[in-house]
Amino acid sequence: MIPQELLLTDFLPMSFQASEEEWLPLAKIKGLRHYPSVDEKGSWTGLLGYSVGQAPVLMSHGHFLDALRLFGTFDVDILPVLNSEGTLLGCLSLTDCARFLGHTSGIAQPGSWVVFQVSARQFRLSEVTRWAESTGSKVLTAFTEVVPSEEPRVQVTFRVEAVDPADILEALARYGALSLYSSPPSVQHQESHDNLEHLLRYMRF
Repeated sequence: MIPQELLLTDFLPMSFQASEEEWLPLAKIKGLRHYPSVDEKGSWTGLLGYSVGQAPVLMSHGHFLDALRLFGTFDVDILPVLNSEGTLLGCLSLTDCARFLGHTSGIAQPGSWVVFQVSARQFRLSEVTRWAESTGSKVLTAFTEVVPSEEPRVQVTFRVEAVDPADILEALARYGALSLYSSPPSVQHQESHDNLEHLLRYMRF
């Protein structure tokens, strides 16, 4: 599903035969490093400024999150969207997609971040969500990635409803999760850090 409000259709693609002197100034005006190109029939041919035949494309029946994956994989700032006939319907920009994600994924809601790791053999998203929500706080959004190692682990990032994630960190620890980060820092963790600083200062004197 591609949000129609993100589809840029207010600029015309250029001919695939356009020279760099023709397309580069226009791309700079638009704030882009690449620019979509079409053939004589209006069918998409690629991105000017990108290797021929190597440019990424998103089909109109694709998902918005596929666009983010392509942006990251191919390091482009604009992504052509085509229909099943290969006609260019418009483009998505990295800036607009990032802004849309921030408004719709729960990131903008009040709360805190918690990052932790669990064994890949142990990982089930529903299960680790249950661990966090056993404290009474809701998980607003989640991101996961596999961390390669001798024993593969999954790193999980939660946006949680709780402003102070101390209870969630304790719950995760009980289930064997390795907590890596929380923001804002847990109040209890901050107090422990402050006490350690006071102790070290006293020992220096």
